[in-house]
Amino acid sequence: ELLPEFYYLPEFLMNSNRFDFGVTQRGYRVDDVQIPKWAVDAYEFVRLHRKALESRYISENLHEWIDLIFGYKQRGRAAIAAHNVFHPLTYEGEVDIDAITDPVIKKATLAQMHNFGQTPRKLFNKPHEMKKVPELAYDNLETADVTALQWHVSLAPPLVIPGCTDRPKKEATGYGQPGEVALIKMDVPSGKSFGPLGRISDILNYQDKCYSVMGNGRFWGASKERYISWCEVNATIWVYSTTSSGLAYPGSIGNNENPHIGKLVSTFENLHIGGISALTTTDDGKQIWTGGEDSLINVWRIQKKKSGRYVLDQMETLSGHESTVSCIALSSLQGIAVSGSNDGTIIIWDLGKKSYLRSLNHRSPLTAVSINQNNGNIMTLSASLVKLWSVNGNRIAEKNLETFSQPTCGVATACEDYQHGILILIGHLNGQVTLWDLLYPGDVDNQTKERHLCLRKTLETGKRVAISCLRLDGQQRHLAIGDVSGSVTHFTSAEQVYIRP
Repeated sequence: ELLPEFYYLPEFLMNSNRFDFGVTQRGYRVDDVQIPKWAVDAYEFVRLHRKALESRYISENLHEWIDLIFGYKQRGRAAIAAHNVFHPLTYEGEVDIDAITDPVIKKATLAQMHNFGQTPRKLFNKPHEMKKVPELAYDNLETADVTALQWHVSLAPPLVIPGCTDRPKKEATGYGQPGEVALIKMDVPSGKSFGPLGRISDILNYQDKCYSVMGNGRFWGASKERYISWCEVNATIWVYSTTSSGLAYPGSIGNNENPHIGKLVSTFENLHIGGISALTTTDDGKQIWTGGEDSLINVWRIQKKKSGRYVLDQMETLSGHESTVSCIALSSLQGIAVSGSNDGTIIIWDLGKKSYLRSLNHRSPLTAVSINQNNGNIMTLSASLVKLWSVNGNRIAEKNLETFSQPTCGVATACEDYQHGILILIGHLNGQVTLWDLLYPGDVDNQTKERHLCLRKTLETGKRVAISCLRLDGQQRHLAIGDVSGSVTHFTSAEQVYIRP
C-alpha cells in the first residue's frame, strides 16, 4: 500500500530487459511478475489500482487509513483493537541505540531496524476528520448543483462533463449528462493574432482571451508578450515583442499589412545547415529546441541583456535522425523531449541531460508528436496512423485513420490512465477535429479485450479548410482550433457555461 509504483508504473512488474533471474525449485523460469487473471496484464493491473485509489470510496474512507498509519490507532489500545501492532523495535523512540553498550546486541538491533523498517512518526492523537466529497448526481446540467459541479471539475477527465467515473451508456440521449463529451462552440475571446497572414501555428489561452501566431511562429515560454518566428529556408529565427508595435515581418511590404506583427527584438542566423523545420521552447522560456533539414536537433540557451536584446548560446547538438526533423515536443514535468523525423523515426531524449533514451518507429514521415503531461504517454501521428506509447516506449494502442479525412495535426491531452476521457485530438484536412478515447480490456463495451482507440466525438469548425493547430487550456476544459486560413475556433466543455460567475 505504500509503494507508489503500484499506482503508476506497470514496468516495475515486467522484466523488459530480459534479465536472467534463474529458475524456481519447480523449474519455472523467473521472469515477469504473474498478474491475476482479472487484470489481463501489468498495465491493467496498475490502472485498476490507480482507479480504485482515486475512487469516491477511498476519498471518503482515507481518514481511517490515516488513523492507522499516522494517527491515534498507531499505538495503545486502539492499535490493539485494530490489529495494528508490530515489533517494539519498529516504533520511534522505543529504543535508545546510544545506550546499548554490547556491540553484538547493538549491531543486531540496528540490523533489525534497517531490514524490517520503522513505523512513521505519530502525527495525530484524535480521529482524523472524514473528507467531505460533495454529492454530484444529476441527469443533465440544468439540474446539477453548481457548487458541487465546480468542486468536481478539477477531477474530471479532459473535455468530459464531471460527475461520472465511467462513460455514459450508449442509449443515453440527454444533453449535458455526467461523463458525456459535450462541447459548445463559443465566440473566440478577444485577443490578437501575431505574425504574417497565413496558417495558425500556435494558440495561447491567457486570462480568458485567445492569442494566436500565424506563419512559422510559436509563443515563447507560454507568454503572450513575445513569440519566435523561424524560416524554413535559411535557418533564421526572429524574436518579437508583442507589447509594442515595431518593424514589419521580414519579407513583408510594410507594417500596414498586419498591425500585430510586434517589435523585432533580435535575429539569429545560420542555426542549421539548411532550413529550420521544427521549433519549440521549454515552459520557463530558457531553452529553444530547433530541428533542421540537416537531421539535427540543436538546443539553445537564450538570455536577455540589459539592452533588451537577446543572446543565443548553443548547449547541445543531438543526432540520431537520418532525415529532416519534422516535429518536437517537450515536457518539463516528465523530463523528456520527443522528436519525429521524415525518416519515420521517433526519438525520446532526456530533457535534463540532453541525451538519447530510446527510439520508436513509424513507416512514414512524422506529422506530429505530443506528450501527456500527467503520465508521459506519447502520441505520434504519421500519415493516417496514430499511435499511443508509454513513456518507456511500449506501444499501448494504435488506430488507422484511412477512412477519415487526411490527418494534419494532433495533440495528446493530460488524461490519466484511470480516467475515461479524451486522450488524443486529431485535426483533419476537411476542417474536422476527431476526439479519441481509449478502451481498456476491463471495459464492458470493449468486445476485443485489447486496448484500442475509439472515436468519442467529431467537431465541425464550420470551415472546409485544413486544421493546423490544436491547443487545450491548463484545466483541459477549453479547446482552441486554428486552421490554414488564419481562423481560430473555440470550443468549451458545456459545464463551464453553468459555473461561470
